[in-house]
Amino acid sequence: MLCLDRTSCEQLHSIRLETDLGFELYDIKVRGALENMKRKLVRSMNSSSSCLNTEKIDVQHPDKELIEDDLQT
Repeated sequence: MLCLDRTSCEQLHSIRLETDLGFELYDIKVRGALENMKRKLVRSMNSSSSCLNTEKIDVQHPDKELIEDDLQT
């Protein structure tokens, strides 16, 4: 059985608290970074979709003339 004096116990407790705090701060930083990435992605998706909505896209189909003729008749 391991027997520790009061100073050793306080040091171990202090190390544990610092470690817990370090993990919490790391977790907060990672979550913050992920949220920033998510916001940037949503922003870029919104801006690219607005560009697509304003551009006219002309689809070239090999049978385009045949299809147009069929629609007119």
